[in-house]
Amino acid sequence: MIYIITESRLENIMMEYFDNMFPRDKIWWQHPVDSDYDKDEEFEDAARTEYYFKIRDDDNPIFRYYRRDYFSTYAYQHENAPLLEIDDDYSYNLNQMFGDKWEEPFKKWFEEKFGNPVNTIT
Repeated sequence: MIYIITESRLENIMMEYFDNMFPRDKIWWQHPVDSDYDKDEEFEDAARTEYYFKIRDDDNPIFRYYRRDYFSTYAYQHENAPLLEIDDDYSYNLNQMFGDKWEEPFKKWFEEKFGNPVNTIT
Protein backbone atom coordinates (compact mmCIF):
# COMPACT_ATOMS: atom_id res chain seq x y z
CA MET A 1 0.00 0.00 0.00
CA ILE A 2 1.33 3.46 -0.88
CA TYR A 3 0.61 6.52 1.21
CA ILE A 4 1.01 10.01 -0.14
CA ILE A 5 2.01 12.75 2.29
CA THR A 6 1.85 16.37 1.20
CA GLU A 7 4.93 18.55 1.65
CA SER A 8 3.21 20.69 4.26
CA ARG A 9 2.18 17.61 6.26
CA LEU A 10 5.71 16.21 6.04
CA GLU A 11 7.10 19.53 7.26
CA ASN A 12 4.66 19.46 10.21
CA ILE A 13 5.79 15.93 11.05
CA MET A 14 9.42 17.06 10.93
CA MET A 15 8.72 20.09 13.13
CA GLU A 16 7.09 17.83 15.74
CA TYR A 17 10.06 15.46 15.51
CA PHE A 18 12.49 18.37 16.03
CA ASP A 19 10.45 19.56 19.03
CA ASN A 20 10.65 16.08 20.58
CA MET A 21 14.31 15.58 19.76
CA PHE A 22 15.34 19.05 20.97
CA PRO A 23 12.85 20.28 23.60
CA ARG A 24 13.41 24.03 23.81
CA ASP A 25 13.00 24.13 27.59
CA LYS A 26 15.82 21.59 28.02
CA ILE A 27 18.40 23.50 25.95
CA TRP A 28 20.66 26.30 27.14
CA TRP A 29 23.22 28.29 25.23
CA GLN A 30 26.37 30.30 25.77
CA HIS A 31 28.86 32.37 23.84
CA PRO A 32 32.22 30.59 24.21
CA VAL A 33 35.07 32.41 25.87
CA ASP A 34 37.92 33.30 23.56
CA SER A 35 41.27 35.02 24.10
CA ASP A 36 42.83 38.10 22.58
CA TYR A 37 46.51 37.28 22.99
CA ASP A 38 47.63 40.74 21.87
CA LYS A 39 45.68 42.39 24.70
CA ASP A 40 46.07 39.45 27.09
CA GLU A 41 42.32 39.34 27.82
CA GLU A 42 39.43 36.93 27.53
CA PHE A 43 36.02 37.77 26.11
CA GLU A 44 32.74 36.14 25.18
CA ASP A 45 32.68 35.63 21.41
CA ALA A 46 29.20 36.88 20.47
CA ALA A 47 29.78 35.83 16.85
CA ARG A 48 29.27 32.20 17.85
CA THR A 49 26.89 30.38 20.14
CA GLU A 50 26.96 26.86 21.52
CA TYR A 51 23.77 25.04 22.52
CA TYR A 52 23.69 22.24 25.10
CA PHE A 53 21.15 19.99 26.77
CA LYS A 54 20.66 21.06 30.39
CA ILE A 55 20.29 17.48 31.62
CA ARG A 56 23.41 15.96 30.05
CA ASP A 57 26.65 15.65 31.95
CA ASP A 58 28.96 16.00 28.98
CA ASP A 59 30.18 19.29 27.60
CA ASN A 60 29.60 18.55 23.92
CA PRO A 61 27.35 21.08 22.21
CA ILE A 62 24.39 19.77 20.22
CA PHE A 63 24.56 22.84 17.95
CA ARG A 64 27.22 25.39 17.14
CA TYR A 65 25.98 28.58 15.52
CA TYR A 66 28.34 30.92 13.64
CA ARG A 67 27.36 34.39 12.49
CA ARG A 68 28.89 35.77 9.31
CA ASP A 69 31.22 38.10 11.21
CA TYR A 70 32.88 35.11 12.89
CA PHE A 71 34.62 34.26 9.60
CA SER A 72 37.19 36.24 7.68
CA THR A 73 35.71 37.89 4.61
CA TYR A 74 38.08 35.70 2.57
CA ALA A 75 36.91 32.41 4.09
CA TYR A 76 34.45 30.36 2.06
CA GLN A 77 32.28 29.99 5.19
CA HIS A 78 31.72 33.77 5.23
CA GLU A 79 29.51 33.51 2.15
CA ASN A 80 27.60 30.52 3.58
CA ALA A 81 26.97 32.02 7.02
CA PRO A 82 25.08 32.14 9.23
CA LEU A 83 26.11 28.54 9.67
CA LEU A 84 24.72 25.89 12.01
CA GLU A 85 26.85 22.88 12.85
CA ILE A 86 24.88 19.95 14.29
CA ASP A 87 26.51 17.23 16.37
CA ASP A 88 27.11 14.10 14.25
CA ASP A 89 24.90 11.84 16.38
CA TYR A 90 21.88 14.08 15.89
CA SER A 91 22.45 14.79 12.20
CA TYR A 92 22.90 11.05 11.63
CA ASN A 93 19.52 10.38 13.27
CA LEU A 94 17.86 13.09 11.20
CA ASN A 95 19.40 11.71 7.99
CA GLN A 96 18.24 8.19 8.90
CA MET A 97 14.71 9.42 9.52
CA PHE A 98 14.25 11.97 6.72
CA GLY A 99 17.13 11.61 4.26
CA ASP A 100 18.28 15.02 3.07
CA LYS A 101 14.77 16.51 3.27
CA TRP A 102 15.08 17.74 6.88
CA GLU A 103 17.57 20.57 6.44
CA GLU A 104 15.30 23.32 5.08
CA PRO A 105 12.54 22.68 7.66
CA PHE A 106 15.21 22.54 10.37
CA LYS A 107 16.50 25.98 9.40
CA LYS A 108 12.96 27.32 9.81
CA TRP A 109 12.49 25.47 13.11
CA PHE A 110 15.81 26.73 14.50
CA GLU A 111 15.00 30.34 13.68
CA GLU A 112 11.53 30.01 15.24
CA LYS A 113 12.92 28.45 18.44
CA PHE A 114 16.15 30.40 18.92
CA GLY A 115 15.69 33.55 16.84
CA ASN A 116 18.78 32.97 14.71
CA PRO A 117 18.51 32.66 10.93
CA VAL A 118 20.45 29.82 9.30
CA ASN A 119 21.79 29.82 5.77
CA THR A 120 23.85 26.60 5.87
CA ILE A 121 23.78 23.43 7.97
CA THR A 122 26.89 21.30 8.38
